[in-house]
Amino acid sequence: MINRPSSPAIILAAFGTTVLRGMKTFEQIDGAARGRFAGHVVRWAFTSGLVSRRLSGQGVVTRRVEEVLAELAAAGYGQVAIQPLHVAPGHEFARLGQIACDGLEIAVGKPLLDSDEDVRRVAAAIAREVRPEATNVLVLHGTNDCPAC
Repeated sequence: MINRPSSPAIILAAFGTTVLRGMKTFEQIDGAARGRFAGHVVRWAFTSGLVSRRLSGQGVVTRRVEEVLAELAAAGYGQVAIQPLHVAPGHEFARLGQIACDGLEIAVGKPLLDSDEDVRRVAAAIAREVRPEATNVLVLHGTNDCPAC
């Protein structure tokens, strides 16, 4: 009989980045998550196969969500929370809700912009960065899956 850990494991699931400088942002998020959820195992996974392949070509090892889930199941975890770091609920986010792993109860969190209210809150949070005297451009990766975007 496997002695199951009492706390759910957490997977931070990001699309990923091929810009190694961009990894610094992930390091900050990792530190914040580990500090906030100190009693939980925190793992990372990238949802983009293209990003994973490109990083592999640069010698950077990444893991996909399915791989991390299999490792956690083998380690005896029964519950896993996947927190997407996606900005909007596009194709990569939708795929997270379809992933299953025998023996695991999986809960998937929401992306940053999941509702009209989320969009309003983010707009209010970045309002101080907007310069009325200049042209301001906000760019979001396109998707046809996000009604709030």
